[in-house]
Amino acid sequence: MDVKSLRLYELDRGISIAIYGMTPERQLPLKSYIGYTLFKNGFPAAYGGSWVLGESAKFGLNVFEAFRGGESGLMMCQLLRTYIQVFDLKYIEIDSYQFGKDNMDGIRSGAYWFYYRYGFRSVNRTLSQLASREAVLIKSKVGYRTTENTLIELAESNIALNLGAGKQFDIDQVSKKVALMISGNYDGDTKLAVQKSIIEFRRMSNFHQIVNKVEEQVLEEVSLFAAALKVKDQKRLQILTQMIKLKPVDPYAYNQLWIDYFK
Repeated sequence: MDVKSLRLYELDRGISIAIYGMTPERQLPLKSYIGYTLFKNGFPAAYGGSWVLGESAKFGLNVFEAFRGGESGLMMCQLLRTYIQVFDLKYIEIDSYQFGKDNMDGIRSGAYWFYYRYGFRSVNRTLSQLASREAVLIKSKVGYRTTENTLIELAESNIALNLGAGKQFDIDQVSKKVALMISGNYDGDTKLAVQKSIIEFRRMSNFHQIVNKVEEQVLEEVSLFAAALKVKDQKRLQILTQMIKLKPVDPYAYNQLWIDYFK
């Protein structure tokens, strides 16, 4: 944990939530991992985190066994409320492992429907339609339960809570473009690709500042990003230069820069 990034939010019904970033050298490229611990009347009740980038994030939830059932839904809603308000999120995605992909506990517990009740839907259109049909059966047939095979099928896709903006940015697609650029333009020489991308980024953005070791890591990230996506716009280039200084010290302000970038 990066202690400087720690924030504590006191909510209602005895719930408080601490959120915190990772130490800079352990953060993943471009996005920020923001962990949390949720307390109920002062006792740790849930933990996990979110991989945040702009208005989009991936989210993971783990409730300690003693607190499962009961207020689990309230806890998740308060967590989502906190992340949505702190980071201005519009799209939250949950990995399919959380509700059953290679996780039979998630299948047996019917965890898919826990998330479904709170507005999460399969990102795969075919599976989303399957879930809609199942939801009708659950509502109309007394005692109806979704079969294990159907739950396994539903777990083949991530689920998302879409608050109106859709998925803003796909980091996996960017990673593929960077890999293709390194392969196609530099014969797979990553070191050379980084060197050339940094030189070009510094030239285009007029960024001539000396960077420390942690900032150098971010400079590499944004330079490869700008090269692979062919970023030419000066306003966006200047936002990327600001990220070099902010990502290691303030994940909250850093994420706001990503929101500004996409605008």
